Amino acid sequence: MTSRIPNLPDTSAASVRTWFQSLHDKGLLYCLDDDPASLVRIDNNERLFSDVEALEVSVTTSRILDSLADRAHDIAEDVLSRTFLTPQEYSLAKIARG
Repeated sequence: MTSRIPNLPDTSAASVRTWFQSLHDKGLLYCLDDDPASLVRIDNNERLFSDVEALEVSVTTSRILDSLADRAHDIAEDVLSRTFLTPQEYSLAKIARG
């Protein structure tokens, strides 16, 4: 099985945002605080990641958190919020978050 996890070339904010967006586009966005091996899809109760992918996600998440700390959560939230908010709502939410 080919891994669906993209390579993260570096841990700059821009690269991390692109990485999260790529995962999100594939339906694989996850909470950074969760163990990727324990995640299941809500629509079919199957694991979100294979064993190999879960390891890749864990290693990459550790790299991201070591480099960006809590800023990583902000970037992931930003990627996710663009899905659920209209552009106007997104702008207002961004102003409110500061």
